[in-house]
Amino acid sequence: MTQLEIIKSLFQNSNELSIKDISSITWIKEPNIRRILGQWTISWIFKRIDKWVYSLQCWDTTIWFINWDSFDVVKNLKTKFDLVFLDIPYKTIAVTWGNRWVKYDLISPDQFNILLNDLKSCIKEDTYIVHCFSNAPSWMKQMLQYNNKLDSNWFKLISENTWTKLFSNGNIATNMRGNQMPPEWINIYSLSGKAIDFKKNWVLPKTSIASQKPFEALKDIIESLTSKWSWILDPFAWSWITWFVSLLLWRNCIMIEKSNDRFYNEILIPNI
Repeated sequence: MTQLEIIKSLFQNSNELSIKDISSITWIKEPNIRRILGQWTISWIFKRIDKWVYSLQCWDTTIWFINWDSFDVVKNLKTKFDLVFLDIPYKTIAVTWGNRWVKYDLISPDQFNILLNDLKSCIKEDTYIVHCFSNAPSWMKQMLQYNNKLDSNWFKLISENTWTKLFSNGNIATNMRGNQMPPEWINIYSLSGKAIDFKKNWVLPKTSIASQKPFEALKDIIESLTSKWSWILDPFAWSWITWFVSLLLWRNCIMIEKSNDRFYNEILIPNI
């Protein structure tokens, strides 16, 4: 068999093998596998759909990038998503303390309530809502206002997960006062409340972007809670990581980022 026939055979016989997996099996280097498959030249199609909308297609997977306000986009989406990430820019002391320069619009609890209401039109009863938030004691009272909006909109907590941040030397990350930072919460909700077998307590390095979740955590969530060609929504994209993980796992994804500067200069241009 030729190298091409071997690689295609491996893909066809396993729905879970990645290019990295096949490389470890065949000892063919990953760039060579991509070259043999013509992945970078034939299978990738990047299009400008509209002034604020782009799409990236790879085989049967599509990633949509929308440079617009999530509040206007979400209520008009027709797709029924299988998983939604809610890592929103909360308006809390942790963000505004010390008159920090904030590079994005902050979302109030009342705005979060509007978003949750609009979200119901594009999700299913068993759609997983991944709610990410800091557990800092100094602003937990404020954070509870957001969490209560999930409860009042009939979203039911089905899994509690944490992410302990580490410095590059392996020590638990500390705040500006030198105290150890408490783990961040990555909790999962759904309208149905159907129980799931998913419980993670990640201990992973801090990411280069403060609000970006670690690759390993997103991979675990997407791989465990969705299947190939599922639809994922990230209405506050901010970083590139969600679409990158989705694409690697053969999931479709819609990402929305309001900031024009961040959309073009930090997501599209350097990453695509």
